[in-house]
Amino acid sequence: KISEHMFKIGSNRFFGGTPKIKFIENEAPTGAVDGSNREFVLTRVPDTDSLKVFVNGARRRINDDYTLSFKTITFTNAPLTSSAILCDYRYL
Repeated sequence: KISEHMFKIGSNRFFGGTPKIKFIENEAPTGAVDGSNREFVLTRVPDTDSLKVFVNGARRRINDDYTLSFKTITFTNAPLTSSAILCDYRYL
């Protein structure tokens, strides 16, 4: 189950508003977890450096274990069949 949270940060000097940062926790990205698929897609584009990826509860490291391009996570090695992949991140 995906949970989303929002909160306001700082002030926006240029537009006079307050930007809202949104969080997604425990998102299971789409993609076959079949032991050979390495690409999984998130529902939103993560804010810079905010993505945390967990496979079977173990946190994975960007560039060592996976890369991110737009909404697509590409693992260095495909997660094993039936692995639980969950992601936490913030987005605007």
